[in-house]
Amino acid sequence: MNELKSDIAVIKNKIDNLDRNFTEFKNDTKALVARVDTVEDRTIATSEKVSNLGVFSTIFSVVMGAIATYLGVNKR
Repeated sequence: MNELKSDIAVIKNKIDNLDRNFTEFKNDTKALVARVDTVEDRTIATSEKVSNLGVFSTIFSVVMGAIATYLGVNKR
């Protein structure tokens, strides 16, 4: 009977350790997901800035071209 109690105590202890390890794993996974989300958000923000810069550059080029064309036309 004592041996059975000892075996049960060992099994309970191993299950408690496994539960503790799994809880730590879940917490680590949540932290990793939060970091990945932050990186994704920063990447999206950077992509939007680059896209906006491309739009600005295109519009600026068109405006400068229009001004250059206007100034380059000989008035008669």
